[in-house]
Amino acid sequence: MIVAVLEAARRQGKFWAALEALLASQDEWAPHHTPQLGLVWKYLEQLGLDMERRALDMTSPEIAKVIEQGLADAKILNVSKTRSSSSMASRCRVLAMNS
Repeated sequence: MIVAVLEAARRQGKFWAALEALLASQDEWAPHHTPQLGLVWKYLEQLGLDMERRALDMTSPEIAKVIEQGLADAKILNVSKTRSSSSMASRCRVLAMNS
């Protein structure tokens, strides 16, 4: 799951870089809106992520809890889909500038 990938990148201090890289290459790893997780690794390796640590972190209970909470929040807020990648990228840039 891409969220687990991003949360693992966050643990290495590379959340925003990973998000930008994945949004920029989304057409390649998620053709026709069908994510293919195996295709994202080359974009993350370029960021200098420790890929062994990333693999361990992705399966950690803490990251599972973050994802579970996000899904619960989405349900409460009645969120049924995400924004397009271009609008999401713009929103993420705004968030990055404010953090």
